[in-house]
Amino acid sequence: MLLLLAEGSNAAGGNSLSSAASASEGAAVTLSIGTEIPGDIQYNNPLTLQEAERLALENDSLTKKIDAEAVSLKQKGVAAARLPDPKLRLGLMNLPTDTFEIQQEPMTQQVIGLQLMFPPYNMLDHKGEQLTLKGEAKSLNAVNQQRETLRSVRIAWLNVYLQHHAGEIVKKSEDLFKQLVKITKSKYRSGQSNQQAVIRAELELSLLQDRQIQIEAMKEQALAELGKWVGTAQFNRPLSLDALTIPEIGDRQVLKQAIDKHPVIQASVANVNAAKKGIDVAKARYHPGWKMDLNYGRREESLAGVERADFISLIFMVDLPFFTSNRQDRWLEASEKEYNSAQYSVEERRKSLKRRLDAEYTKWTRLSERLQHFRGKLLPQASQNAQAALKAYSSQVTGFDPLMRARLMELKIKLQALNVLVSRAQAQVNLLYITGDG
Repeated sequence: MLLLLAEGSNAAGGNSLSSAASASEGAAVTLSIGTEIPGDIQYNNPLTLQEAERLALENDSLTKKIDAEAVSLKQKGVAAARLPDPKLRLGLMNLPTDTFEIQQEPMTQQVIGLQLMFPPYNMLDHKGEQLTLKGEAKSLNAVNQQRETLRSVRIAWLNVYLQHHAGEIVKKSEDLFKQLVKITKSKYRSGQSNQQAVIRAELELSLLQDRQIQIEAMKEQALAELGKWVGTAQFNRPLSLDALTIPEIGDRQVLKQAIDKHPVIQASVANVNAAKKGIDVAKARYHPGWKMDLNYGRREESLAGVERADFISLIFMVDLPFFTSNRQDRWLEASEKEYNSAQYSVEERRKSLKRRLDAEYTKWTRLSERLQHFRGKLLPQASQNAQAALKAYSSQVTGFDPLMRARLMELKIKLQALNVLVSRAQAQVNLLYITGDG
């Protein structure tokens, strides 16, 4: 269960409507969703958007997963840059199979040896650096996931905000239409109106009640989505929906400069550098690797008691990369193609972010203009028109239809203004994903 608490519906700063668009301004409204109310509701501790963001980041298991993968790659990078462990050899050599006596034959030895392998020059360093760079790319992907989480929880919050305040606007209009039904009935009884006006008023009231049911359903869906981000432990807390406190954004030029700092771009650059190190690894394959094998062979006395000399052997083995066409050349070509692909990925993601920024900024700008127009003209005019229509109907200057049209127009404009406000805030949230919160 999730409760909504709204103390007025004006939002702070640019994310607010005028009082004409608020259905519950100055009134504390507690709205419960569900059939049961928990006993420990924290009415004095409503959940704010900022706390919801913090909880969403704390509960973000995907970011933690990516972070763990980043640490894993970095640890592998440290390990990959080290020489392979030496190998110890223990055994018997040239043991006769007829008697299995170690003293019988002079070539029988008890061998202890040490084997060391040395990969091609600089290959291990390049491999280690490559994995470390991939780990850095993963870390930046985790930062991007945090931005995605912030964007998602903010969008979920905005959806709850929209449905809650839309419900309040419709409820206020519903109260007005109830009064209108009473007025039309009174006029009908006194012979100043006809039965059709009464039926029309009751029909419009029923339609508003149906719309209220639809809004409640959409609000419950929005609450479920928000609950996914903040966690079930917060379901017994009210929501503070009296304001939208979303960080502000700069002008278009400042926003464009932030694109190269976006974690997606930085992660792509890290992947480019990792692919470049892959080319160095491929080139190192053209150099020979080598192995050293040091053995000490101890021999027992002969059956006649004659001492035998022990043996020591030192062997070097070197790779001979003579036939490179189907091995080293293939590795190099594959690494170069991977490097080219990573470079294209950077450019494509930069273009994609720039397109998104331009689209969202244009949307945000136009919605800001529309919101200002609603505040300055449409909302006041709709309210004045509705009041004038009511006075004219009460004075029998006009009929019922103009009054009904005026009331429905006022409701429509209020809901449109709310949608513009929330859509503008959504565009602002999308821009903050691209540019960060500053």
